[in-house]
Amino acid sequence: MTKATATLDLAQTAVTTQLSRIERSLGGALFDRPLRHLAARPPVVRPCLNRQTA
Repeated sequence: MTKATATLDLAQTAVTTQLSRIERSLGGALFDRPLRHLAARPPVVRPCLNRQTA
């Protein structure tokens, strides 16, 4: 997270807040967050429930 905040030139709270919003909209965590480490999670594929069929 430290490298991301430095690269984006944003505060850690701003990046964390935005990441939380993205995860909520996708319905799950994108990263495992053990203490002092951040690891990407494998993607979870969910069917789109609001698709209209032709």
